Amino acid sequence: MRITRVGYALGIAAAVAIAGCSSNGSSLGPIAQGPMGTQSVVRNHIPIVMPAKLLSTHQSARTTSKSFSSPDVTSTFVYGCAFSLSECVAFKHNHNAPQLAITDVVNPQGIGVDPNNGDVLALASLPGFDPTLFAQGITATEYRTLAEDIDKPLFNRALRGTYPSGSTIKPVLGLAALTNHTIEATTKVFCNAEFYLPGSRHVWRADKDEPRGWLDLPEAISRSSDVYFYRLASTLGIDRMAAFLEPFGYGQPTGIDIGGEKPGLLPTPEWKRNAFKRPEDKTWFPGETVNMGIGQGYLLVTPLQLAHITATLAERGRNFHPRVVKGMRDASGHMTLLAPVEGAPVKGISAADWGVVIDAMVGTTHCARYCGTAWVAFKGAAYQAAGKTGTAQVYTVAQNAKYNASTVSERLRDHAWFIAFAPAEAPRIAVAVLVENAGFGASNAAPVARKMMDAYLLDAEGKLKPPPPPTPANTIVAAGRT
Repeated sequence: MRITRVGYALGIAAAVAIAGCSSNGSSLGPIAQGPMGTQSVVRNHIPIVMPAKLLSTHQSARTTSKSFSSPDVTSTFVYGCAFSLSECVAFKHNHNAPQLAITDVVNPQGIGVDPNNGDVLALASLPGFDPTLFAQGITATEYRTLAEDIDKPLFNRALRGTYPSGSTIKPVLGLAALTNHTIEATTKVFCNAEFYLPGSRHVWRADKDEPRGWLDLPEAISRSSDVYFYRLASTLGIDRMAAFLEPFGYGQPTGIDIGGEKPGLLPTPEWKRNAFKRPEDKTWFPGETVNMGIGQGYLLVTPLQLAHITATLAERGRNFHPRVVKGMRDASGHMTLLAPVEGAPVKGISAADWGVVIDAMVGTTHCARYCGTAWVAFKGAAYQAAGKTGTAQVYTVAQNAKYNASTVSERLRDHAWFIAFAPAEAPRIAVAVLVENAGFGASNAAPVARKMMDAYLLDAEGKLKPPPPPTPANTIVAAGRT
């Protein structure tokens, strides 16, 4: 991640950067090192001058660091703790301080946002690189090595990587169906792992673990029924779907206070008419609406965008622009916090409908009347989380073919998604985790999100921390709303 205003690369890695991977926010102690070197985090009490001192929303732990200075910038780089999001999947303790243990999770992207104000608590784009190479003067050979790396470590996936959303779209489409009275929450739909459009022989198949039988909306969300949402999307139609998705932020930049983010893509018939040249490609087909019902097809999101959408779900329509900069300290040492910038709220959804969908997301992380797709990852959690798994296809599987990850090139394997917020009843953190080419979100992305949330929400004894005190009103300036 680059913040051009302060003239150096700022890296905020997900769970490790939230509290140094410490459950109580204490010092890290020994820090795991990795082959990609280190990334940097800015502690909110470290002076950064240009000419005012910018404060990161990140609250880091004390850790081994060294100062870097130039005529315009004074900062502190924190070594080791931001190396890899995957390292936060497992912990081991050494001398009473948590130390990170590397796991086999590769290329994870993780975003953590405070849904109450938009503060970016964590932001990781991996694989990464050592930003001090640029600060010290990178050689042509070093730059060529990074630029030609097939994994593109210079590419900020968290802000600029665009991916199909997979089934993470289902809670929002559930709200769309309830708000448009397309279906009632208790209406049962028969799902048999296959779906056909009327008059068509094309079959949309679901995964082998797809729930079968009569499903209502909450169960279809919690257990992630594709067939239910194929049918729901076909009934809603693309125009109502697109109109409902747009206020949540699909297809738009989030407005984060650093440059370079991509807006994703919210496809519509009008978009397709303008995007394609050949007349036969300009038509929007009913099957494309069906695909979008499970977050496939032309629809694209960034990890940051999906974290912002998750925060909007957590706040039941209220939302804030994500921000890395929380405040400024002038030359005399006076600190001024910036007010969060509130976006236009999502309107027209009843409290009852919000309750249905959020309860269904809570069901995703529990096993009661039925087991949600992420219940294993959140078993024994000290807080109640609301979440949704997703698996995003990288390529189209032929009609008569079956997807088999073991026979597919690694870079063509499905991406794993998980979104969540917690505590569900009073959210303090909303997260979006993507693990590229890792397969199912339940088994590969949800455990990473659990570690992120544990690191932020729990104390040294594994108990839920009390909520933070409100910021004094007399320290806030520049209140804003778009």
